Amino acid sequence: VSLGLLGFAIPADVAKDAMRQLDLYGKVRRPYIGVVLLSLTTERALFECKRTFGSKIADGIRNGLLVVDVEGAPAKRAGLMAGDVVTGVDGKPADTARDIVERVQSVGEEMRVD
Repeated sequence: VSLGLLGFAIPADVAKDAMRQLDLYGKVRRPYIGVVLLSLTTERALFECKRTFGSKIADGIRNGLLVVDVEGAPAKRAGLMAGDVVTGVDGKPADTARDIVERVQSVGEEMRVD
């Protein structure tokens, strides 16, 4: 795909999966959790969390992700709420939103949030 002077390469496996989904569903389905997250790895983030959510944030927490907002059905069904702190997924540590995105692989997949 090219947009003016910018070009983007799409890996063949991603393109094949998109084509398969278009044939099956008429659209490309992407997995999502349905939360807005804030990394707790910086002092600024910790300050903002304590200011916003007060005593919900334990003083000893120095890593993980704060659930700032729940916007989607998967997170609501799992019982996630604003103010929760996610420290891992399926037993693996999560300090950034990217850590979680990399673990969400397919639509309908279940995962354990720590």
